[in-house]
Amino acid sequence: LQTTGSSSFPGFPSHLEEDPDEAPGAPWEPGRHHLLLTSSAPAGSGGAPEALGWAWFQEEAEWWTLQHVWVREDKRRSGLARLMMDYIESAAAFARAGRPASPTELRLTAVDGVQGVYERCGFSRLGGPVYAKELPEPPP
Repeated sequence: LQTTGSSSFPGFPSHLEEDPDEAPGAPWEPGRHHLLLTSSAPAGSGGAPEALGWAWFQEEAEWWTLQHVWVREDKRRSGLARLMMDYIESAAAFARAGRPASPTELRLTAVDGVQGVYERCGFSRLGGPVYAKELPEPPP
């Protein structure tokens, strides 16, 4: 899983350019974070990885907001959305460690008939298209 954006991957919005502040190993900062899920090129093939899915999420004052979850059409219903959701929940727990005042809930707005994906990932409907999930306590 890559957590930076790149316009060189099909399906990933070109306006989400790579952010050097989100380089691996950089300290966690509240704000917007990108997730890019790519394939692995076969060893020795010299081929480029392909975008399989992407999302971005943001830490707000009262909750985390999950935005624009996308999985490539031919990879839908293969568990990749759940994999990205699990990663985002893990990242939120990591960011909360040692910060007792940080948000404890992940929210999203479900559109285009994908509500079942979020319900299977443990989200509950707050009202209309808005869903929420309480995040587990971070590890000590």
